[in-house]
Amino acid sequence: MDSIRRKLVSPLGGQGWPQPPARTPDHKPPDENDSSPLASEYQDWARWLDALRLAAEGGQMGALRALAHGKLRFLLRRCLLLRDNTMLGIRHHAQMGKTGSLIREFEQLMGELTGRPMPAEDEWPLPGRLYDAGSSTTADSSAPGERRRQPGRQNRLDAVSLDLAQQIHSSLQLTLRLLQQHGSLAGSASMQDASAGLARAATLGKLQQGEA
Repeated sequence: MDSIRRKLVSPLGGQGWPQPPARTPDHKPPDENDSSPLASEYQDWARWLDALRLAAEGGQMGALRALAHGKLRFLLRRCLLLRDNTMLGIRHHAQMGKTGSLIREFEQLMGELTGRPMPAEDEWPLPGRLYDAGSSTTADSSAPGERRRQPGRQNRLDAVSLDLAQQIHSSLQLTLRLLQQHGSLAGSASMQDASAGLARAATLGKLQQGEA
């Protein structure tokens, strides 16, 4: 279903619908009359992530990290589905566009998880800046959600984030390789942009070195 770009693993509903962030035209929810399983799953995940973002608005580190982990899981499922469809031979410009969009979300997440301010590519940008509470022995006098300023240092991914990020990176990397087999996509500007974005995300998360 073209209107549902983000495909999900399993329903995680149960919470009511909190005040959701504004949805851009590129992130349209499914038709309210659509009773397909994918549409239902989309709504469950959207409710869940909206609730996580609402809980994180206070800037508490635990809530911010829970939101980041939720976004990683959601992104991983969409990347796996896109990879599987590409392996089945669905290789065209629409797939390239979806891949580029997921890579931009991935780069955003890697920046957020390492304490960097990032432009929002998804509907649930972190409402505060993450920092590694164990990265300094000095007392933290900053407001909740504000990363301590330490020149030359950035957060490392926690174990959960690193595992999810490595799976996302591998999936997107394989998808790009498969799409490169499509003659008109191999040297396209969209392919070059996507490859560069994936490399930046890997650098932000230190995924190529396997560092957390």
